[in-house]
Amino acid sequence: MKRIIRPSVVTLLGVAATTFLAGYLGNVWWFFDLFSHFRFQYIAGFAGLLILLVILRMPKMAVVCSIALVVSSASVLRYFLPNQQRCDTKSLTLLSYNVLTSNQEKQRVLDLIRASRADVIALYEVDSAWAEALREIEDEYPYAVYSPREDNFGIALLARENLVEAKVEIIGPTEVPSMMVESKVGGLSFLMFCTHPIPPMGGRNSQERDQQLKEIAERVASSGRKDVIVAGDLNASPWSAAMRPLFQAGLRDARLGHGISPTWSTDKLWISIPIDHVLIGDALHATEAKILDASGSDHSPVLVTFCRKATD
Repeated sequence: MKRIIRPSVVTLLGVAATTFLAGYLGNVWWFFDLFSHFRFQYIAGFAGLLILLVILRMPKMAVVCSIALVVSSASVLRYFLPNQQRCDTKSLTLLSYNVLTSNQEKQRVLDLIRASRADVIALYEVDSAWAEALREIEDEYPYAVYSPREDNFGIALLARENLVEAKVEIIGPTEVPSMMVESKVGGLSFLMFCTHPIPPMGGRNSQERDQQLKEIAERVASSGRKDVIVAGDLNASPWSAAMRPLFQAGLRDARLGHGISPTWSTDKLWISIPIDHVLIGDALHATEAKILDASGSDHSPVLVTFCRKATD
């Protein structure tokens, strides 16, 4: 029996290791980048294979598998390391949420928004029906900008307090709207980009997603500001090559220090990946970051509370 099982386990390890390494070459070919997203699955797979290799008494392969497990785990474990900072402003809470155009459980979503007590809400996949449903919470969120579309790329922004400026812009090669927000809410000023690029289904779509995120990164860098936020369903995990320009522009994942969980697809947990993000500049600190119930969507909302770092 071992003669049959051993080659199969080695083959599985080879396939897993090859696809894992391919994920680091997303800037070479778009297809390789697809393998970058599944870090949770790699960790589970390498852990399972390591157990089998120990049972089968294959020490050399067990060492190889152990290395793969450590490398794949490191990029996830960093999200759980403590990241304490002092604040010199009151905190502000942002809810970033792809509500799903076809989601019929609109009341559940409205109830979730109310329960979140967020100060600013960025919503994606907002069509005309969603725009109408959101009117119900205008008393709580009187400052709103809508850009509804029927093709899964509408966007909306709602706030409890008046925003200095909020406008819809086309960023990148596709004609999908993003939101640029200049705000001072609760004494905390920030520049925010809310966006939802197209999913990387094929080479052309991947290039267009990458270009959209790259152009946002360029705007962040050219602003010269460190109180910048980029939020949205970015259709890329933190380990994707598409995210590198944003990190190189000085942004970091608000979930660092708070853990990380998949946000999509909520109905296929075995392939779920974290593609919904709130990224923040160096002047800001996330005091809390978590995901909430999907409430009928295929995405989990991301709720982040942040403040300005103390400078002394």
